[in-house]
Amino acid sequence: MDEFFASGCFDKIIRIWDINETKVVDWVQTNDLITALTFSPDKNHLLVGFFKGTIKIYLTNQVLSEHKEKFFLI
Repeated sequence: MDEFFASGCFDKIIRIWDINETKVVDWVQTNDLITALTFSPDKNHLLVGFFKGTIKIYLTNQVLSEHKEKFFLI
């Protein structure tokens, strides 16, 4: 699972990258500017901090294992 990383910024898009393939394997549009993000230790969740002070937790295990499923807000 260490071959993935996530990015997000002022374009309001969270992207999941495959390091080995050097490409984006999934993405989701959000409603706010992204100021911080981190994977949980087990990589099953992505915690995202937003400019307006909210935090959202996304379920990522399907994205990282299959590269085809969208990740889900929980």
